[in-house]
Amino acid sequence: MGMEFGGQPRPNGPPRAQVEFVEASCETKRATRTATNGLAVEGSWCFTLKLRGRAKGAAAVKNARKVYLADVETRRYKVGLKIKQTQNVDGFSFQKSGGSFQMVADPATTTELANSFPTDPEDKWVGFKPPDGQRRRPQWRDGLTVCYRFKLSLSPLAATAPQAVVCLITYADLSFDVHHLKSVLLLSDKEKNVMTRTRALVP
Repeated sequence: MGMEFGGQPRPNGPPRAQVEFVEASCETKRATRTATNGLAVEGSWCFTLKLRGRAKGAAAVKNARKVYLADVETRRYKVGLKIKQTQNVDGFSFQKSGGSFQMVADPATTTELANSFPTDPEDKWVGFKPPDGQRRRPQWRDGLTVCYRFKLSLSPLAATAPQAVVCLITYADLSFDVHHLKSVLLLSDKEKNVMTRTRALVP
């Protein structure tokens, strides 16, 4: 399961290593109440990849990292968050080299999510894309796990905590119903550290 990338020969080099997504995880370490009765959290959103076929060793891992980052840079990405109808995303940002950037609310992505994944009446989808020219700063762990630092501010917080926020991400040139990685972010001001791990991938 998972979205493969690579595998095509390059004009002046060996074939790219075949890699697929196998897992996603979210970890938050700081949560604070906001002036709008919401919650602001900071954490890492991580994706674990694996090599396919006979590719092994440090050189293959290094090449796979380059291929992945090149794919993200070329194809870009889009994100969907499922929140309550009464809520708003007050801020959603990723760390970049030398600072951070805010994701941009995207009506077309929101419509795509709503059409592909109908929600209960009390929920809704909100879609985001990165602004042109902005790149998330990747942090590699354990070979082929890449993490991105993020901040999310949501208000008002659901009456019953923790609130589970479903997060979907895919490439900008794909539809969510064709491919996505799914994470679950638990919002609470009670726990100091919260980590969730999912293997919910399409296809």
